[in-house]
Amino acid sequence: MPLIKSNQAIGLDASTTVFQLASALKDVEQLSVITNGLATFTALQHRPGIRAHLTGGESEEQNASLVGPLAVGSLSSFLLNTCFLSTTCIDPVIGTSEPTMAQVEVKKAMADASQSSLPRTHRSSVRGP
Repeated sequence: MPLIKSNQAIGLDASTTVFQLASALKDVEQLSVITNGLATFTALQHRPGIRAHLTGGESEEQNASLVGPLAVGSLSSFLLNTCFLSTTCIDPVIGTSEPTMAQVEVKKAMADASQSSLPRTHRSSVRGP
């Protein structure tokens, strides 16, 4: 994966779209990954070359993630090369949309801790004029 290289620190949100990216991660060394996604953490925690970190926080059952002040605060302890964030919908006028404000806060904190962020969305989630 050219966007993810060894010796980096990346953030991955709790979405199923980004989980697919996490599942494809291989052939990396010394990659640190912080996520608020329980499934993503579980998939990465024993993978060779990857050090997985979980944000902590309050459980949000809607998407098996951790949210809240603890999740947001822990992200400020990291300096990430990049993060991969999904969105429920992208609209050319309103921008992105999320199902809960708690998810918005975590994704904002992850983006703030990153030198760059790369949005991910399923093609059916993009609205055009």
